[in-house]
Amino acid sequence: MDTPLVRNQLKKLAAEEGIPEKEALHKHLLHKQALKRFIRPEEVAACAIYLASESAASITGETVSVSGGW
Repeated sequence: MDTPLVRNQLKKLAAEEGIPEKEALHKHLLHKQALKRFIRPEEVAACAIYLASESAASITGETVSVSGGW
């Protein structure tokens, strides 16, 4: 997920390796990601809102992964 913590870690990795942050992002994270992008907090929130809604009343005891294909 794209968070300030992850962005700070990417800055550190990029500085340690002497590469641009975008390159560090692809090298360390996005090459493993099916969608080739971060998921956004809003996407996780949308799933939580759905699961809390009446529309999901018959969903019980399930795991829903909002991972972008990780």
